Amino acid sequence: MKTSRTPSTPALVSLLVLAAGGLVSAVALAQTALVPTSTVVAIAGTVTGLPESVYFTGPAQLSTRPAPGRIAGATAHVVVSIDLRQLSGRGVSTGASYVSSGHANLTRVFAASDLIQLTFPFVRDGAGPVSPSRTGVATFVLAYDVTTGALTAAAATIAAPDLPN
Repeated sequence: MKTSRTPSTPALVSLLVLAAGGLVSAVALAQTALVPTSTVVAIAGTVTGLPESVYFTGPAQLSTRPAPGRIAGATAHVVVSIDLRQLSGRGVSTGASYVSSGHANLTRVFAASDLIQLTFPFVRDGAGPVSPSRTGVATFVLAYDVTTGALTAAAATIAAPDLPN
């Protein structure tokens, strides 16, 4: 003898509420109301290479804001602006001054954390307009509050690009 069971109304309602709650949580992350944030991050590191290694230190201006043109239900994006123009570099062997003109606006998928590697040009201070520039890499590790979208932590380092031989 076969017995067919139908789910009871309270059990069915509970199941639907749990499923809807999970869906709302997933959609909430995708539609987080991002908050614009601005901060200054201390950054330092050495770019090795010829004619000399250069030690950089200084502030990196960092700001984040929601990316414009959001589509309802789409994954949130954030615009990250990084300004390295206040960095100062010092040649390790000669003591010569170096300056950076690095600045970037990047559109990134919004997540709880983000790793950004940004190349930036630098030249010896006072060098002419046709002087060759060198390249450094600034690495940023960012953390966000997924509820508000606010940037909550940032750390940065500088190094030489890891180029293949």
